[in-house]
Amino acid sequence: MDSVIVRSQFVSEDLKPFSVQLCVFSVCLCVTVLYYFTEKWQNQTWSATEVYSLKPAISTADQMKYICLVKTQFNSKTTSLITIKRTDSTDSDFIQLVCELDKDLAIRDGVDHSFYDQFNKIDMIKHAIVGYEENTPVACGAIKEYAAETMEVKRMYVLPEKRGKGFASDVLNALEEWAKELGYRKCILETGKKQPEAIQLYTKNNYAIIPNYGQYEGIENSVCFEKVI
Repeated sequence: MDSVIVRSQFVSEDLKPFSVQLCVFSVCLCVTVLYYFTEKWQNQTWSATEVYSLKPAISTADQMKYICLVKTQFNSKTTSLITIKRTDSTDSDFIQLVCELDKDLAIRDGVDHSFYDQFNKIDMIKHAIVGYEENTPVACGAIKEYAAETMEVKRMYVLPEKRGKGFASDVLNALEEWAKELGYRKCILETGKKQPEAIQLYTKNNYAIIPNYGQYEGIENSVCFEKVI
Protein backbone atom coordinates (compact mmCIF):
# COMPACT_ATOMS: atom_id res chain seq x y z
CA MET A 1 0.00 0.00 0.00
CA ASP A 2 2.86 2.42 0.87
CA SER A 3 4.54 1.82 -2.49
CA VAL A 4 1.30 2.63 -4.31
CA ILE A 5 0.91 5.90 -2.42
CA VAL A 6 4.50 6.93 -3.16
CA ARG A 7 4.07 6.20 -6.87
CA SER A 8 0.90 8.26 -6.98
CA GLN A 9 2.70 11.20 -5.44
CA PHE A 10 5.46 10.97 -8.07
CA VAL A 11 2.89 10.97 -10.90
CA SER A 12 1.20 14.00 -9.36
CA GLU A 13 4.53 15.83 -9.13
CA ASP A 14 5.27 15.04 -12.82
CA LEU A 15 1.94 16.54 -13.91
CA LYS A 16 2.36 19.82 -12.06
CA PRO A 17 4.36 21.68 -14.77
CA PHE A 18 1.82 20.65 -17.41
CA SER A 19 -1.08 21.74 -15.22
CA VAL A 20 0.50 25.14 -14.62
CA GLN A 21 1.10 25.64 -18.34
CA LEU A 22 -2.48 24.67 -19.13
CA CYS A 23 -3.83 27.13 -16.56
CA VAL A 24 -1.67 29.96 -17.90
CA PHE A 25 -2.77 29.23 -21.47
CA SER A 26 -6.44 29.20 -20.46
CA VAL A 27 -6.16 32.52 -18.65
CA CYS A 28 -4.39 34.16 -21.61
CA LEU A 29 -7.04 32.85 -24.00
CA CYS A 30 -9.88 34.15 -21.83
CA VAL A 31 -8.25 37.57 -21.52
CA THR A 32 -7.74 37.79 -25.29
CA VAL A 33 -11.35 36.86 -26.07
CA LEU A 34 -12.68 39.26 -23.41
CA TYR A 35 -10.54 42.11 -24.77
CA TYR A 36 -11.74 41.51 -28.33
CA PHE A 37 -15.43 41.60 -27.49
CA THR A 38 -15.00 44.54 -25.11
CA GLU A 39 -13.42 46.50 -27.95
CA LYS A 40 -16.27 45.56 -30.28
CA TRP A 41 -18.94 46.80 -27.88
CA GLN A 42 -17.04 49.98 -27.02
CA ASN A 43 -16.69 50.81 -30.71
CA GLN A 44 -20.47 51.31 -30.75
CA THR A 45 -22.03 48.48 -32.76
CA TRP A 46 -21.56 45.52 -35.02
CA SER A 47 -21.59 46.91 -38.55
CA ALA A 48 -23.84 45.59 -41.28
CA THR A 49 -20.91 44.02 -43.12
CA GLU A 50 -19.80 42.21 -39.95
CA VAL A 51 -23.18 40.70 -39.26
CA TYR A 52 -25.33 39.81 -42.26
CA SER A 53 -27.32 41.42 -45.00
CA LEU A 54 -30.07 40.64 -47.43
CA LYS A 55 -29.20 42.63 -50.52
CA PRO A 56 -31.41 43.58 -52.17
CA ALA A 57 -34.29 42.09 -50.19
CA ILE A 58 -36.73 44.69 -51.57
CA SER A 59 -35.93 46.82 -54.57
CA THR A 60 -37.94 48.98 -56.96
CA ALA A 61 -36.47 51.01 -59.77
CA ASP A 62 -38.30 54.19 -58.82
CA GLN A 63 -37.41 54.34 -55.12
CA MET A 64 -34.06 52.48 -55.05
CA LYS A 65 -35.04 50.62 -51.89
CA TYR A 66 -32.52 48.45 -50.14
CA ILE A 67 -33.08 46.34 -47.05
CA CYS A 68 -30.46 44.98 -44.72
CA LEU A 69 -30.62 43.59 -41.22
CA VAL A 70 -28.20 45.06 -38.76
CA LYS A 71 -27.44 43.65 -35.33
CA THR A 72 -27.34 46.49 -32.84
CA GLN A 73 -26.27 46.57 -29.22
CA PHE A 74 -28.46 48.10 -26.54
CA ASN A 75 -28.57 47.97 -22.75
CA SER A 76 -25.08 46.38 -22.95
CA LYS A 77 -26.60 42.89 -22.90
CA THR A 78 -29.24 42.37 -25.54
CA THR A 79 -29.50 42.84 -29.29
CA SER A 80 -32.18 44.08 -31.64
CA LEU A 81 -32.75 44.25 -35.37
CA ILE A 82 -33.03 47.50 -37.27
CA THR A 83 -34.11 47.49 -40.89
CA ILE A 84 -32.41 50.00 -43.17
CA LYS A 85 -34.31 51.20 -46.24
CA ARG A 86 -32.75 53.10 -49.10
CA THR A 87 -35.11 55.64 -50.60
CA ASP A 88 -35.26 59.34 -51.54
CA SER A 89 -36.74 62.56 -50.18
CA THR A 90 -40.25 61.74 -51.43
CA ASP A 91 -40.57 58.91 -48.89
CA SER A 92 -43.36 59.71 -46.42
CA ASP A 93 -41.55 58.14 -43.44
CA PHE A 94 -38.41 60.13 -44.22
CA ILE A 95 -40.44 63.33 -44.48
CA GLN A 96 -42.13 62.69 -41.12
CA LEU A 97 -38.82 62.06 -39.34
CA VAL A 98 -37.32 65.19 -40.88
CA CYS A 99 -40.28 67.20 -39.56
CA GLU A 100 -39.48 65.92 -36.07
CA LEU A 101 -35.83 66.82 -36.61
CA ASP A 102 -36.71 70.37 -37.65
CA LYS A 103 -38.87 70.84 -34.55
CA ASP A 104 -35.93 69.81 -32.38
CA LEU A 105 -33.48 72.05 -34.24
CA ALA A 106 -35.82 75.05 -34.02
CA ILE A 107 -35.57 74.81 -30.24
CA ARG A 108 -31.83 74.20 -30.13
CA ASP A 109 -30.84 76.79 -32.75
CA GLY A 110 -33.10 79.51 -31.45
CA VAL A 111 -32.68 82.74 -33.41
CA ASP A 112 -30.13 81.05 -35.71
CA HIS A 113 -32.60 78.46 -36.98
CA SER A 114 -33.68 80.37 -40.07
CA PHE A 115 -30.06 80.58 -41.23
CA TYR A 116 -29.45 76.85 -40.94
CA ASP A 117 -32.88 75.89 -42.22
CA GLN A 118 -32.24 77.36 -45.66
CA PHE A 119 -29.49 74.76 -46.24
CA ASN A 120 -31.55 71.80 -45.05
CA LYS A 121 -34.28 71.57 -47.66
CA ILE A 122 -34.88 67.99 -48.75
CA ASP A 123 -36.63 68.44 -52.10
CA MET A 124 -33.45 67.72 -54.10
CA ILE A 125 -32.15 64.78 -52.03
CA LYS A 126 -31.85 61.61 -54.10
CA HIS A 127 -30.25 59.35 -51.49
CA ALA A 128 -32.05 59.00 -48.18
CA ILE A 129 -32.22 56.24 -45.59
CA VAL A 130 -34.94 55.33 -43.10
CA GLY A 131 -34.30 52.95 -40.22
CA TYR A 132 -37.14 50.79 -38.88
CA GLU A 133 -37.56 48.96 -35.60
CA GLU A 134 -40.36 46.43 -35.87
CA ASN A 135 -41.82 48.24 -38.89
CA THR A 136 -41.79 51.61 -37.08
CA PRO A 137 -39.64 54.38 -38.61
CA VAL A 138 -37.22 55.48 -35.88
CA ALA A 139 -34.17 56.97 -37.63
CA CYS A 140 -33.15 58.68 -40.82
CA GLY A 141 -30.29 60.29 -42.70
CA ALA A 142 -29.30 61.34 -46.21
CA ILE A 143 -26.36 62.10 -48.45
CA LYS A 144 -26.08 64.80 -51.08
CA GLU A 145 -23.27 65.43 -53.54
CA TYR A 146 -21.04 68.29 -52.46
CA ALA A 147 -18.14 67.86 -54.90
CA ALA A 148 -16.93 65.35 -57.50
CA GLU A 149 -15.64 62.86 -54.91
CA THR A 150 -17.45 64.14 -51.82
CA MET A 151 -20.86 63.43 -50.33
CA GLU A 152 -22.38 65.63 -47.61
CA VAL A 153 -24.24 63.83 -44.82
CA LYS A 154 -27.58 65.52 -44.09
CA ARG A 155 -30.73 65.15 -41.99
CA MET A 156 -29.46 62.69 -39.38
CA TYR A 157 -32.11 61.98 -36.74
CA VAL A 158 -33.25 59.34 -34.25
CA LEU A 159 -36.48 59.56 -32.26
CA PRO A 160 -35.66 60.63 -28.67
CA GLU A 161 -37.17 57.52 -27.11
CA LYS A 162 -35.08 55.28 -29.41
CA ARG A 163 -31.69 56.83 -28.73
CA GLY A 164 -28.89 54.94 -27.07
CA LYS A 165 -29.41 51.79 -29.16
CA GLY A 166 -26.81 52.54 -31.82
CA PHE A 167 -29.36 53.34 -34.54
CA ALA A 168 -27.62 56.60 -35.50
CA SER A 169 -24.36 54.75 -36.19
CA ASP A 170 -26.25 52.14 -38.22
CA VAL A 171 -27.78 54.85 -40.41
CA LEU A 172 -24.45 56.69 -40.73
CA ASN A 173 -22.57 53.52 -41.68
CA ALA A 174 -25.24 52.65 -44.25
CA LEU A 175 -24.94 56.12 -45.79
CA GLU A 176 -21.15 55.76 -46.01
CA GLU A 177 -21.51 52.38 -47.68
CA TRP A 178 -23.96 53.81 -50.20
CA ALA A 179 -21.62 56.72 -50.95
CA LYS A 180 -18.77 54.28 -51.57
CA GLU A 181 -20.92 52.24 -53.94
CA LEU A 182 -21.66 55.43 -55.87
CA GLY A 183 -17.93 56.09 -56.26
CA TYR A 184 -17.40 58.84 -53.69
CA ARG A 185 -14.20 59.00 -51.66
CA LYS A 186 -15.19 60.93 -48.55
CA CYS A 187 -18.09 62.28 -46.53
CA ILE A 188 -18.35 65.72 -44.93
CA LEU A 189 -20.99 67.18 -42.67
CA GLU A 190 -21.92 70.09 -40.45
CA THR A 191 -23.49 70.00 -37.02
CA GLY A 192 -24.01 72.54 -34.26
CA LYS A 193 -22.18 73.11 -31.01
CA LYS A 194 -25.61 72.89 -29.35
CA GLN A 195 -25.83 69.23 -30.43
CA PRO A 196 -23.20 67.51 -28.25
CA GLU A 197 -24.67 64.06 -28.88
CA ALA A 198 -24.17 64.55 -32.62
CA ILE A 199 -20.57 65.65 -32.11
CA GLN A 200 -20.01 62.54 -29.99
CA LEU A 201 -21.59 60.33 -32.67
CA TYR A 202 -19.33 61.59 -35.45
CA THR A 203 -16.19 61.50 -33.33
CA LYS A 204 -16.99 57.92 -32.32
CA ASN A 205 -17.39 56.97 -35.99
CA ASN A 206 -13.92 58.32 -36.88
CA TYR A 207 -14.89 61.68 -38.33
CA ALA A 208 -12.27 64.41 -37.95
CA ILE A 209 -13.02 68.08 -37.32
CA ILE A 210 -12.12 70.30 -40.28
CA PRO A 211 -12.32 74.04 -40.94
CA ASN A 212 -15.90 75.11 -41.60
CA TYR A 213 -16.67 74.76 -45.30
CA GLY A 214 -18.90 76.55 -47.78
CA GLN A 215 -21.84 78.38 -46.27
CA TYR A 216 -20.63 77.54 -42.75
CA GLU A 217 -17.36 79.47 -43.00
CA GLY A 218 -17.14 81.96 -40.17
CA ILE A 219 -20.23 80.57 -38.41
CA GLU A 220 -19.32 80.32 -34.73
CA ASN A 221 -21.93 77.73 -33.77
CA SER A 222 -21.06 75.29 -36.57
CA VAL A 223 -18.69 72.33 -36.34
CA CYS A 224 -17.68 70.57 -39.57
CA PHE A 225 -16.37 67.02 -39.95
CA GLU A 226 -14.78 64.85 -42.63
CA LYS A 227 -14.16 61.15 -43.09
CA VAL A 228 -12.36 59.33 -45.89
CA ILE A 229 -14.44 56.28 -46.78
